[in-house]
Amino acid sequence: MAGVKILLSRGARVTALDPQVQRMRENLGSGPNLALLEVDVSSDPDCSTTVTETEKSFGKIEGLIHLGATHSSARWDELEAEKIKRILAINVTGSFQIPELWQNT
Repeated sequence: MAGVKILLSRGARVTALDPQVQRMRENLGSGPNLALLEVDVSSDPDCSTTVTETEKSFGKIEGLIHLGATHSSARWDELEAEKIKRILAINVTGSFQIPELWQNT
């Protein structure tokens, strides 16, 4: 959230995404240059909604910074396949979905 605060302090218009939108509200507040969306970046429909809502709020999307990630404190050999898939879906696949959708608008 520090990155969002820096961008806002420099006059950027920011759409911030998190599956825990209330946590963002508590930390970032609100304002005309800030849109908060409850989004799972591993979800195609959520990513599509993000592009649509950002364009509605601010017009043209001029840049993208992917700061979201998840992790596990378990060792790799202790993780179940579903947990590994979730980590990869958020940390790797998720970082490509919004730019792909954005470039196709």
